[in-house]
Amino acid sequence: MRRLLIILTFALIPTTGLFALDFYWKGGTGKWNDPTMWELLTAKSNEEVIPSKTDNVFIDKSNSHIFIDNNIEVGNLYWESGKITGKPETKISSYGIIEIGTSVVDNFEGVWVLKSEKRSTIRSDIKLKGSVHIEAIGEVVLNTPIKTYSDFVIKKGKVTISSLVECNVLILEENEAYNILINNATIRKDHLVIRDNPNRKLKINGINLERVTPRDVTREGELAKGEVYHFCDNTNAQLVLKAAKEPNVPLPYVKFFVIWFDQNLVERGTFTEIRPTSGLEAVDSIIVQSTHSHTPDTIIYSYWQVSYHDSANAIDLPPATYDIEGTGNRHYLSENSVYTAYCDSIVPATIGKPNGAIYMNKNGAAPVKYSIVGETNQDGVFEGLVAGTYNVTVTSDSSTCIKETVINNIMVGEVELKNLTAVQLNASPNALVNVPHTSSFIIFNQGSYLVAGTQYTVQLQDTANTVLATASGVDIASEAQASIDITWTPTTAGTIGIKGVILYAEDQNPNDDTTAIVNVTITHQEYTLTLVANPANGGTVNDNVNGNYQQGENITVVATPADGYCFINWTKDGVEVSTDAEFVYTMPSENVTLTANFEVTYTVTFKVYYELGGPIEGATIVVNGETLTTDSLGIATINLPNGEYYWILSISGLSDTEGSITVNNQDVEIFIEAPAQHFAITFHAECGGVPLEGVAVSVDGDLESGELTTDEQGNATIELVNGDYTYTATKEGYNDLNGSFVVNDAEQTITLNMIGIEGLTENFLRLYPNPVESILTIERNSSDEVIIELYNIDGTLIGTTKTDNATTTINVGTLNSGSYFVRIIGANKTIVHRFIKR
Repeated sequence: MRRLLIILTFALIPTTGLFALDFYWKGGTGKWNDPTMWELLTAKSNEEVIPSKTDNVFIDKSNSHIFIDNNIEVGNLYWESGKITGKPETKISSYGIIEIGTSVVDNFEGVWVLKSEKRSTIRSDIKLKGSVHIEAIGEVVLNTPIKTYSDFVIKKGKVTISSLVECNVLILEENEAYNILINNATIRKDHLVIRDNPNRKLKINGINLERVTPRDVTREGELAKGEVYHFCDNTNAQLVLKAAKEPNVPLPYVKFFVIWFDQNLVERGTFTEIRPTSGLEAVDSIIVQSTHSHTPDTIIYSYWQVSYHDSANAIDLPPATYDIEGTGNRHYLSENSVYTAYCDSIVPATIGKPNGAIYMNKNGAAPVKYSIVGETNQDGVFEGLVAGTYNVTVTSDSSTCIKETVINNIMVGEVELKNLTAVQLNASPNALVNVPHTSSFIIFNQGSYLVAGTQYTVQLQDTANTVLATASGVDIASEAQASIDITWTPTTAGTIGIKGVILYAEDQNPNDDTTAIVNVTITHQEYTLTLVANPANGGTVNDNVNGNYQQGENITVVATPADGYCFINWTKDGVEVSTDAEFVYTMPSENVTLTANFEVTYTVTFKVYYELGGPIEGATIVVNGETLTTDSLGIATINLPNGEYYWILSISGLSDTEGSITVNNQDVEIFIEAPAQHFAITFHAECGGVPLEGVAVSVDGDLESGELTTDEQGNATIELVNGDYTYTATKEGYNDLNGSFVVNDAEQTITLNMIGIEGLTENFLRLYPNPVESILTIERNSSDEVIIELYNIDGTLIGTTKTDNATTTINVGTLNSGSYFVRIIGANKTIVHRFIKR
């Protein structure tokens, strides 16, 4: 995307970006100062606010239409699409970047202001309707074209222009001692205003000031300090430069500087002379001869300047800085040239009437006289002519550089008098934005000839003569009346004056070509929004929002189901709009009825149990987009309307289970039996601390031969559900060992201390849970007094306790994760067991 780029470079710290918030226009039509139209993405608070001078603003929705009704300030503004409307007295000020995309519809008549204290940029792919002001502190560099239909005003800033500036008026405001440097740039404008400031300098290097005349470079309220007189012959051109020295500029030297260009604007030479001044308020003058030859009938351009200096060595121009006292001029070389003067326009005469006219014009500033049929003047205006052919004689008024020239065969034609009268414009006093508005234009032909529709058109204009609509003419017979419909579409609200205008190929009756002004009040089209519930007893809607709205307005609608009903969706004309009970609806360009649909619901109860146990608490069931959780009884409920639904059951440690239910005018109960969760129970057999292989373990007496036997590490593992269990451990040559244990949602290891038939009587010790999180339980089959010692993996004693309880608990929650040893010292035996701390 091509954009205009203005870069402002400053030395101070920028004001933007320190606490910048990012604001996004939500879309639609609204005023800048309406906080509900903004979406704040970098949230600082929940308050509704509007952008400030430190914030970033992003407008990228094509349906945006933003009204600027007072002055606004932003940090950075990125306007990619949509429409902007604002009055001339409003300002948009940026302390950072302004980006304007090609999709922006610009109806902003106010002022774009660059106010940064360090660096600022404006980029645009469109020609701006409003004016551009630079009010910055520091240096401003224009490297890419900037175009505006209005003014370009430099109020503050050291400005360097290196690109095209296209504007109506270039204004250099009164300010501090800042400079303006123009580097090979083109400035297209109709007028240049330089507000007086003795410190301001204009530096020019190869400038091309298009359409600038000598009056444009005078200072307001003063005469120009240079006067130009043109002399010419066949081969060269001369300038006579006169400069009146100001009393308040007591500098001893005056410098005359001239650059000569050919008709292709190619520099052909320069002239520089520095001389002592003639004294205060004296006139310094010089005759400057062009520095190259020209053939007759060609154009010489010159740029000249007179400046005052305190030294005779002021020879550094260009491009050094000097006072604004120069102007661009054209010089015409002609022996007998018809290019010096020419016929600019002709007004034909009406049949039988002396009301034709010839308007002459000239190239250059040389004064001339025009003569026609005995009349001589200096402005070249000849009116009151009958139809015919005329010759105009052009002679010099003050010098010999232009010889007498005759412009022959200027023909004043003859036309019929149309005499169409704009009678009246019949227009409704009220209109709607973006809605076609048709008016009837009544026209009367008071002449004696038929006027064909091809000979004229009609327009609808506002009081500023802006064309709102155009329509073709119709044939109107003599002394007949016609009505022509003309249609326009208002784009903004407000009151506007409109008029009907007749346009001829040759306008013969201008005073009767326009109707009287008709004032039309333009308002926004409004559309009706109605909310209803279906069925009426199925729920309620926030019908307090029912009413009229403009297109693009946002309305929050809410549906609340009654007991025994559930919300289904919102529909418009039977088409689903939203499945959310509460959502924001954007008003379209039509009347709308939104229906909140409800249905009767029935209770669906899920009951979840283990196959070998009780209810399961905390199981989750996903059904119809909702997640249910079972209570301590394993129950979860939901209300659903008629229909078929799929569900997914999730239980920790088990695979998900899926199924479906059908609700058909009654409540439904679903019983789900989940497989019981098993936990690993490891029996570790040893004798005297040595693992014992081949020990047969029977749990609850259900042992089948070879089913559960310890391996060479002395271990045998079985998967069991929660519950109370007994066991018997047997091995030939050893006493049988009986015991019991409880499985409670955890794995555990049971140590079997097998005793030889002639061995010790102490034969049972169990540590659980193992691995352990916090509380370690040590269970013995006797209550003999023992000492229990706790060691880490390095063999360091970290705790001791004495007990005569068969069951002892130790809090190991503060220990680090790893392996530890328990040493139990009895009267006749010492046993060591290992456990793992998680």
